[in-house]
Amino acid sequence: MLRQSFREAWKDAGAVRYDVPGGDAELRATQALMDRLLQGDRSREVDERAAELGWRLRRGQAGKGRWTVLEELPGRRSGRGLYAFADEGGQHAIQAPHVPSDLHTGEIAVAMGEQAQPRAIAWNTVPRREADLPHLHDSALHAFSRAFASRFPQQRIIQLHGFDADRDDRAGDKAQEAIVSSAARPPSPAARAVADCMRSGVEPATRLFGVDAQRLGGTRNRIARELAASGFHGFVHLEMGLDLRRSLRDDARRRGALLTCLGVPQ
Repeated sequence: MLRQSFREAWKDAGAVRYDVPGGDAELRATQALMDRLLQGDRSREVDERAAELGWRLRRGQAGKGRWTVLEELPGRRSGRGLYAFADEGGQHAIQAPHVPSDLHTGEIAVAMGEQAQPRAIAWNTVPRREADLPHLHDSALHAFSRAFASRFPQQRIIQLHGFDADRDDRAGDKAQEAIVSSAARPPSPAARAVADCMRSGVEPATRLFGVDAQRLGGTRNRIARELAASGFHGFVHLEMGLDLRRSLRDDARRRGALLTCLGVPQ
């Protein structure tokens, strides 16, 4: 069900033009809707409110649990994203905000939802060149992040990103296959814990931004900045090389090891 929603969200996505949400009022309404979905509200009123805002809800089974997916109405697509909410339980939010440019990250997020029990998942639905959602001043992805951080202040929001090891190898260190950060210096305890776990159980060539990596730390990520300013300290920015992304897409065992490091129950 998650996989189908993801595929459909990207069908003809190249023809979709990003439309800035209609001001603070619309974003507040979107955030309130997402907060109700995070709380487990599946009432008819929620469906009606979603439709008023240009969304529809799809419900179904994926992996171990049932999900409610918030997707744009076909006639009102404007690149606001695709959002999945676990109907029961789960921990942490996973975001893949740079599909398809960060190759395989969207599919990895889908597979994580099928294999484990995150509380929520978010994907972008227009190419990065059209709208770079984490770097915009505001977006539906911002609203989702605010809703999650407010509802679950002790949990994590994990953003999945990809980098080109050859293109981004400015320091001459081609041993880097993953870079973990909190999008700031010094790294947060959450970022440190993820990096330490990944080195031992997922990818030995994992670096921690601000300690043994000084680039690709996501320091211009507006979502991370906003959450930190609000007192939320569970943001984890994960950059991955292409080989690691391919492996995580295809290898359930390695993906399970990463999910353990991220704290997502399986």
